[in-house]
Amino acid sequence: MAADCLDRIFYFLDERPGIQHTCLFVNKQWSGTVVSRLWKEPFRQCFALSSSPQRVNQLMRTYMYFRDCINPNQTPTLYDYPSFLKKINIVEVDAAVREYVKWQNTSRNQEIDCKVLMDSVGMLLSTRCPGLNIVIAECRTSITWHDTIFSNSTIKFRTITTIICTLPGRKAGLLNRIVSNNLMHIAVSLDSASNQFEIEDAQALARLLTSQTRLKKFELARCGVSSPYVMSALRSQANSLRYIGFAAISFSKWITLEELVDFEQLETIVFNGCFDISAKLIAPIIIPNLLEIYLDVTPYQPEISDVCDIIARNFNNTLRVVNLGRHDGRNVIEPFAKWCPELREFSSSVPNGEIWALYDLLECCTHIEKVNVIGDIWNEFDVNQLFSKLGNLQLPNLRHLSICGKWQFSAGVLDQWLAGSAPALESLEFSWPVRFTEEHLEVIVRRLSGTLRYLKLQLFDAIDVDTICLSSCILALEVWPDNVDQ
Repeated sequence: MAADCLDRIFYFLDERPGIQHTCLFVNKQWSGTVVSRLWKEPFRQCFALSSSPQRVNQLMRTYMYFRDCINPNQTPTLYDYPSFLKKINIVEVDAAVREYVKWQNTSRNQEIDCKVLMDSVGMLLSTRCPGLNIVIAECRTSITWHDTIFSNSTIKFRTITTIICTLPGRKAGLLNRIVSNNLMHIAVSLDSASNQFEIEDAQALARLLTSQTRLKKFELARCGVSSPYVMSALRSQANSLRYIGFAAISFSKWITLEELVDFEQLETIVFNGCFDISAKLIAPIIIPNLLEIYLDVTPYQPEISDVCDIIARNFNNTLRVVNLGRHDGRNVIEPFAKWCPELREFSSSVPNGEIWALYDLLECCTHIEKVNVIGDIWNEFDVNQLFSKLGNLQLPNLRHLSICGKWQFSAGVLDQWLAGSAPALESLEFSWPVRFTEEHLEVIVRRLSGTLRYLKLQLFDAIDVDTICLSSCILALEVWPDNVDQ
């Protein structure tokens, strides 16, 4: 079998190390193909749920072999394992080193300095791993980043294309070790303990930004007083940047985002869990090619409706994707219905008082393909009139629809809507509709039998799906509660 075909097969194989490991012993071709997959992220695999200290020590012994000067008396390994390394999380590397030092000091009675060994491993990673292109410093647990984890100043990473550093603590030490000018993705959280440390980290980030030649994606989190350093340096990437994301940032001290005006190639802007986004902040941003905007702000954002109006007016005919997440704003849908006729995807909270704005959106945005509606999940609301009127629209492009909320509608009105608008739905989700019965399900199956592939229902009461002759074209069906007969 051709090597590229075999590689594609292994791509879809279960990624648990134990499953792929058995393929090493089939024949030489299988071994040579699967070994690169097993060793592309060995530190991550060592800290999987099925891992053990023995696996960590075995990995470290392998890397120590390549760290040491290889002499003729040493038994050569079958493969150059460090050359397969593609991605590391420095937190996992640090944990592996500490585990190895603990094992050496207790089992072998050898006194090994953890920091010296970490520097030695860092030097190996920076010199013997030509395929290393992703360096991460993040962890889901409460670990504080140690900026001096590599104390040897000669350790430099020259081949990487992605750097993600989101751990709490200082970042300048790691950022200063990145000497590659081919980065395509940078994600950094500036959350140092003091303003001075944050500024130093931002200055290191600014130096890294200005040295890049083809940066495509930039993500910034928790940046406060140091924002001028970062945004000024980011202008150097105006000709290449396609994506910029802000997360957990308070914009109360930011004057404007007018720096983004220069980014004519920018396609996506994300505001994730940000505070104090105002119309004044957004107003200067006019980008000719912007396609997607995600505005997942914190609850009770006071100016959300004004912000949405500015966004819709500024980007009108170019916008294809709008995701407003969960919010408590009013009059947020109407601007996009009025100014953005080319929308393809729309997702937003829809308060009960905004229901008819959803109709306006579907009426005006005739190319829309995907709609995600997050309604009121606490108070029951009758949408029979809305569904009945939707039957007057033609929605041939609608492919994916998700509705979450305590909406009440009859099976007859649902049938009227699906028959009249004839949406070619491939996926449909209803979460927490009121008094949803087998009759509703029968309507869905009958009207969408030619296109529907995925159906998900989260219901208050169980229904018997065995009473419905489900179309064979539905490839996936999820129904909750668990006591539903399937």
